[in-house]
Amino acid sequence: MSPREIAEQVSWAILLEEVGVDPGRRGRTYCAIHKGHNGTTFLYNEGARYAHCFNCNWNGDKLAFLQAVLAIDFKTALVHLARIGGVQLGDYRRPTKQEQRHLQASRTALAATRDAYEQWCHKRWRLLCQWNEKLLAEKSDADLVLHLAQKDQGSLPAEEITKWEKQKQIAESGLECLAWELDIFHYRQYAALRFKMWEWEVGGGI
Repeated sequence: MSPREIAEQVSWAILLEEVGVDPGRRGRTYCAIHKGHNGTTFLYNEGARYAHCFNCNWNGDKLAFLQAVLAIDFKTALVHLARIGGVQLGDYRRPTKQEQRHLQASRTALAATRDAYEQWCHKRWRLLCQWNEKLLAEKSDADLVLHLAQKDQGSLPAEEITKWEKQKQIAESGLECLAWELDIFHYRQYAALRFKMWEWEVGGGI
């Protein structure tokens, strides 16, 4: 059996329990890699080889998970995994060159996806901050003009006051909308939503 075939004998839930982590609900639990306290950051799927932490950005399969959590090498992790799955290591065979190439391609694709997602997050955050600063400046200008106009009645024509009141209203409305999206790109509990937004955007909104 190959390492991949051995890994398929052990569910993610059993593996998590083996290292002292509650499997949680619906494929979400605490991350044993960085020992976080958020019970939804570590995402796994029993039908998938890889798991992902939206907090520390760890990605990997079951063998990599054991290596990271227990601080052991590949061979020791394989022995550990085989024991959990009830597999005799005498049945172990080295992966073929084709399997190795496939594994390397998968890792390369995963790394590229992670980099693209992180770059998108940084770019989106900078853009949101720029919009926020612009709207704050517009609201501040409107507040100042309206304050002076109120102190000095008749200093501005009515249509000018209406224009500044409208600018203030638009800025305040924009800031309310931005506040929600800034929260999404700032707080860890929205990591899954951030990722879904990225998937939706790169998929062309389909």
